[in-house]
Amino acid sequence: MNYKFTPENITSLGRDEVFVFGSNLGGNHAGGAARVARERFGAIMGQGEGMQGQSYAIPTMQGGVDTIKTYVDDFIKFAQKHSDMTFYVTRIGCGIAGFKDEEIAPLFDVAFDLPNVVLPKTFWNIINHARQLASETSGMVFHSVPIEFFPEDIEKTQNMNQKEKTDFIISLKQYGRYKIKHESPTSAGYILNADDMGHHKIALTENEFAIAAGKKLYSKNWSWGLDFDYDILSVIPIEKKNEDTLTKNYGNFAVLLSNGQIFYVWSEACLKPLFPTSDFIAVESGCGGLIFGLHQDGTISVAFEENNPSVATEVKTWESIIQISSSEHHIIGLLRNGTVIVGGDKQHFEDACNWKNIKKIYAFDAYPFAHLDYDQLFGIDEDGWLYVTGCPWRKDARQYWRKLRGQYDVSDIINNNDATFIRYTDGSHKLITPHAMHNFEKDMEFINKYDNFQFLAARGDMVVIVDKEGEFRVDENKKERNWWE
Repeated sequence: MNYKFTPENITSLGRDEVFVFGSNLGGNHAGGAARVARERFGAIMGQGEGMQGQSYAIPTMQGGVDTIKTYVDDFIKFAQKHSDMTFYVTRIGCGIAGFKDEEIAPLFDVAFDLPNVVLPKTFWNIINHARQLASETSGMVFHSVPIEFFPEDIEKTQNMNQKEKTDFIISLKQYGRYKIKHESPTSAGYILNADDMGHHKIALTENEFAIAAGKKLYSKNWSWGLDFDYDILSVIPIEKKNEDTLTKNYGNFAVLLSNGQIFYVWSEACLKPLFPTSDFIAVESGCGGLIFGLHQDGTISVAFEENNPSVATEVKTWESIIQISSSEHHIIGLLRNGTVIVGGDKQHFEDACNWKNIKKIYAFDAYPFAHLDYDQLFGIDEDGWLYVTGCPWRKDARQYWRKLRGQYDVSDIINNNDATFIRYTDGSHKLITPHAMHNFEKDMEFINKYDNFQFLAARGDMVVIVDKEGEFRVDENKKERNWWE
């Protein structure tokens, strides 16, 4: 269903709708939402918990948050058993009881996934943000990086007491005024802060190779670097350029920042915001030159709509989306209930609309080298089973993809440009792109040197790996080397 939030003021309900409010154990429904429940929706004086008329009471006045959780869990079980009803949860405990939204919202994490439970917008935003952070940090590897401070800064500490010295050192770290002791994988003149290590992103186009690290974006071929005010969460290649606004002969990228803003970049001096708002959690490029931005509320904005007006119009109507992935002909959305929606050319993708309990999706062009363009879609469900569908042009390719169905213990699909890998929960990985066997089969020896690598990208004869230590490794023309050398 299209997701909606509990209205701030509810004056009437439909036949199978229920008003969920915070109460006290004595059932004295005298004020706030409890009074509304008594006067309008059948709440019974003296009944402090459970279903009553068209209302459901959750006690919130008997102690701390831990005492509320049991009652919330009972409500969730009740809602699961009564899927024919729709429950509108108010900001329970956040009025007279005196709790904060940040304290109560996590109690409804399970309800977040129930299609018949509607949450207040504040609760929904808090749970959604927490889930995003959990997803982003689940695969992170944390390690220490040796650093050294500048001599002139060390001199300033000579006459400081311990507290002054500690505060000063903290300020140096905060503003990145220190150096990494080992050689940094960046363009000349740029250094990575310790906090940047392990947070790298890579993007490849036909003409350009870009790396994001922390707040910095580096270009290999042009030898430039950009400093942003916020961390870079994602950098993607813009596969098809809009000749009116983007440079034709060079690679272009879309960059998502931690403040929710999306930029497109085509040189160190040429970058512009793609959208006027700053509440995005993901960015993708595809469908003949469209740029898709996923908002926190599950809706999608589209840039360069003129490149594919029909797909742009369709996607802007989507709601409740938690992940997007795109290819040359398709845009795929993962809904918060674990199902998948397909935009663009839906032929050959009907299977995906029947998938259930999906937690990750991956769409990509699976045959660019042979100029036999077709798109492929993978899904991974909550139990680690792999789902596969698509529209392969060649019969042997169709047979190859079908054999991948039934793979299990899958944690990720690593895909970038011309190579695709399955990563399993034990950290092992397997090359699965049939057209890439000719190009990359010999590179598997190189790839297998780096267990649990953070990221992989490939284009033509180049394979790029970010290893678990945060270092870049390149197998280019079958020659291993650091790309900055």
